Amino acid sequence: MDPLPVASAKQLNVFLCTINSLCTPLAVEVKEAQLSLKRDGDELLHIESTINNLQAEIEAIHKRISLQQEARRGVQARIFTNKARISPVRFLPTEILQHIFKACLPNDQYIIPHTQSAPLLLCQICQRWRDVAEATPELW
Repeated sequence: MDPLPVASAKQLNVFLCTINSLCTPLAVEVKEAQLSLKRDGDELLHIESTINNLQAEIEAIHKRISLQQEARRGVQARIFTNKARISPVRFLPTEILQHIFKACLPNDQYIIPHTQSAPLLLCQICQRWRDVAEATPELW
């Protein structure tokens, strides 16, 4: 962005005299003012047009960002799903799962069933874990 022009002392003095005076301006002053108004009006239109174009570009970029974020969420979901599909726990033999499940039991002699602890909690993980837990009499 270009800095604002610095007025010379003479220009500032003429400006202040013109603004503070109710005298009729000379024809040359009227012509200068009209030219300045035209030039400044054109410059203002150009600036406003540039601002509008930049705002349109910003909106377009925001839309592109939203589309990319949506695409990223889709890819992340696929990655999560595929990692889960090949998770090592899926390949554990049933006997090892049963051993792990038994180790999860509370140390109490009598187990009070609760959905937030083994064995009921284990049955909520997935169908395979439910089947393994139900097929393990030591859990019940």
